[in-house]
Amino acid sequence: MRLIAILLLALATQTGCMTLHAQIPEDVVRQHVEQEEGIVLPAVCAHEGMRFSEGALVCMEQRRMTCDAGGRWMAGDAC
Repeated sequence: MRLIAILLLALATQTGCMTLHAQIPEDVVRQHVEQEEGIVLPAVCAHEGMRFSEGALVCMEQRRMTCDAGGRWMAGDAC
């Protein structure tokens, strides 16, 4: 019985999949995809826990902010 349990454990470790999770900055991922795949992904900006794509307009502190191609907020005119 013990031998069967050891064999099953060994079999599970040999056939199981291992997953690795990492926190990688988005600009690094975008640059890698562009170099490897030739695909240009739009930038993403974050504000108050929400994510906005490149070109998004959001009112912040009475100013209209635009998400630029570098993933940064650029100040615009008043809201």
